[in-house]
Amino acid sequence: MIKEDTAMKDKWRILKSVLVITLMASVILACYIKLTAGSSNTEEPEADTSEVGKILSKDMQLNYPSNPHDVVLYYSRIIKAYYDGEYNDDQLNGLAQHARATFDDELLSYNDYDEYMERLRAEIESYKLNKKKIVEYTIQRASDIEYLIDNSIQYAKVKAVYYTAEDGGSRSKVYEEYTLRQDKNSQWKIVFWDVIPETSVEGD
Repeated sequence: MIKEDTAMKDKWRILKSVLVITLMASVILACYIKLTAGSSNTEEPEADTSEVGKILSKDMQLNYPSNPHDVVLYYSRIIKAYYDGEYNDDQLNGLAQHARATFDDELLSYNDYDEYMERLRAEIESYKLNKKKIVEYTIQRASDIEYLIDNSIQYAKVKAVYYTAEDGGSRSKVYEEYTLRQDKNSQWKIVFWDVIPETSVEGD
């Protein structure tokens, strides 16, 4: 009887040890899962290194382009991205907001946001149907930009040439001249632009 009790106690001792080890393993596993889940939730999302991502990452209040050349260059990056079509709907709205941040108040007054987006989507769709894209562009170098003053307000005229290509191999060039003026914060904003005859545009 004593031997049986001893054997029974030994069995219970072994069983208790197994239960304790199992419980400890469960606690350790639960802690590990919680820690790894917490660390994955706190990880910062990877930066979007696409051209659209780079454009949208620019803080236009803190890092607005400092001169007429850079304003037109930034705006040209946006319109090229429009017709590349590599974005979702939220990103398209973001691109439009960044583009409009380069517009003078007068130009904004003629371009209600909803109407602007409607025209923009229609133009993007037209490019898409014709399988047309802006493949590259050249912005007039800063040293060649024309400046003038009217009623104590400073203006600048910046020429640009856009090279477009269609799926069938057809290529063309569009020459434009942007008129910008300095606002009360000394930031250069686009007032309007015109398509102009072919001219020499030398970039930096």
